[in-house]
Amino acid sequence: MPDLTLFATIHPKPEFFKQALEALNRIVEPTLQESGCKTFTVHTTKNADESPRKIYLFEVWRDEEALDFHYQQAYSQNVFEQYKLWLEEPVHVIKMCPER
Repeated sequence: MPDLTLFATIHPKPEFFKQALEALNRIVEPTLQESGCKTFTVHTTKNADESPRKIYLFEVWRDEEALDFHYQQAYSQNVFEQYKLWLEEPVHVIKMCPER
């Protein structure tokens, strides 16, 4: 089964951008320790003056089960809970698999 690749666009309210970015950066290391995680990187728009600023996650998982496991972790759940206050709109997630 091919890997599951995920690209997420996160649009925090301007006043919560820094907090959201810091929270996501804090979960990078524990996420990479998960056995099903192959890649988990946090990106932002290149131009700091670009408004509204967004955060992007690029993730590669062994499979959907590994992603579900990640979503169940306390550190992931904590970020999801904060999203309720921090975000201007729901996270937009694109799931992809390589064509072989």
